[in-house]
Amino acid sequence: MSAQMKGILSATIVLIVFLALLPTIVTSVSTAAGTTGLSASAIAIVNLIPLVVVAGGIFLATKIAWDKFGGN
Repeated sequence: MSAQMKGILSATIVLIVFLALLPTIVTSVSTAAGTTGLSASAIAIVNLIPLVVVAGGIFLATKIAWDKFGGN
């Protein structure tokens, strides 16, 4: 198997892992957001966690694929 194919496979696996973990993260975030005693701004920040996780997963998968195809 070529290095490029391994890169694509690795990037795909990373995306699948991040997407498989996403329901757990969303459940945890909704539980944390429902906790009493948090201010409205804290709840707004906590609600951004799934977005950051998805963006991080996509970035990591893209970086893996980009590096395997010789991007600078």
